[in-house]
Amino acid sequence: MLVSGFVDGKLIYIIEFPFSCDDFLNNLNSKISKWQSKLQGSKTTTGQFLRSADFDYKDYINCPTLKIVYLLNKEELSNYKQYIVKGFYSFLISKTQER
Repeated sequence: MLVSGFVDGKLIYIIEFPFSCDDFLNNLNSKISKWQSKLQGSKTTTGQFLRSADFDYKDYINCPTLKIVYLLNKEELSNYKQYIVKGFYSFLISKTQER
């Protein structure tokens, strides 16, 4: 998976992680299970499919094979702090120090 973030058309980051990442798959399986339970007892499931299996940074930041493909430097990143969730911003800042 490649996940990217933009603010006003400015590329902030690109993160890569395998689709098979445990936390990501657990989130996806949870969404699918909830969807399937809603369909139980339905007269027909033809044409039914899960339309929104959302995820956020918490579902992939602990993946051991996560790679930062692109990330603004620390100074530039700080200009966009107000647009980024606090926990994810802290994660991104920590990654600027590793580069």
